[in-house]
Amino acid sequence: MGKIKSENKKTIIIEDVNKTYIRKYKNQNINDYPKQTPIGITMKIVNNSKVYAPKILKEKGKYIDLEYVTGQNVYEMSDKKNLIDTIIEYIVSLQNVDYQKLYKYINWKNNSEYFNYLINFLSKLKKTFTNNTRIIIELLNIGDEELEKLKKHKIDDYRKMSLINRNVSYDNMLLKFNRIYILNWEYATYGDVAHEIATHFLFTNYAEEEKKYILEMISKKLNISLEKLKKDINVYTIYEYLNKIYIEINNLTKKSKKTDDIDNDLRDLYHYYNSLAKLTEIKTLPFNEIEEIFKKIK
Repeated sequence: MGKIKSENKKTIIIEDVNKTYIRKYKNQNINDYPKQTPIGITMKIVNNSKVYAPKILKEKGKYIDLEYVTGQNVYEMSDKKNLIDTIIEYIVSLQNVDYQKLYKYINWKNNSEYFNYLINFLSKLKKTFTNNTRIIIELLNIGDEELEKLKKHKIDDYRKMSLINRNVSYDNMLLKFNRIYILNWEYATYGDVAHEIATHFLFTNYAEEEKKYILEMISKKLNISLEKLKKDINVYTIYEYLNKIYIEINNLTKKSKKTDDIDNDLRDLYHYYNSLAKLTEIKTLPFNEIEEIFKKIK
């Protein structure tokens, strides 16, 4: 018997049987993340590109069988530059594939419209929060101000849109036959390359020199403004931290006081909170005060 892992009961079931991923997927928005493209169409595009990823083995109805990829963890690679260059080539190569089949699944035509979709998603998400969640957001000095600032930002539309994974981390990469495979395309969509880079930097602990090299190479290869790319990456990073903070707070207010992992969740929240503060002007509270706020609210 293989292991069955439900990633999201409404959308994806992964079953490891005879080294095959079986994914049950509904082509609809999932509740806690902006719209993504159907996994079957996404994988066809990826498989026709220069990116190494699981191959489609079979499609039937709502199910898709993908090649089961095993290999070496990229954390163990001694050649870090080769890994970084592979990521750069991955980002560049997905700018040059045909996205005609994706158009009917998206609501935006340029980077600005894509960014506005993300901001509107965040605004709608806030409307679903409990009263306790709203109170805590205000007590943490976040409120609506940071979201309003994001709404005013002008994203660069000169950059060509492309398929983006939105979850490219070292955890989602494997080395096989001297090739680096990128896995887990469930949240892919047609969007802004600046968002792809922003999420990758969030997931990956790069030195500043490594970030500089990645940005300079991507800017050169895509012939886009380096300064505008940096500025927009910063904005997408703020969006990601706000999104994580909102969701963490909302989840914490629903958890029982006896839940063992509350302390870990609070520390995750505190990390996002302080990371956001480094990019914005919010005045942060110390960890012990945040703990007290949650105790009192509960």
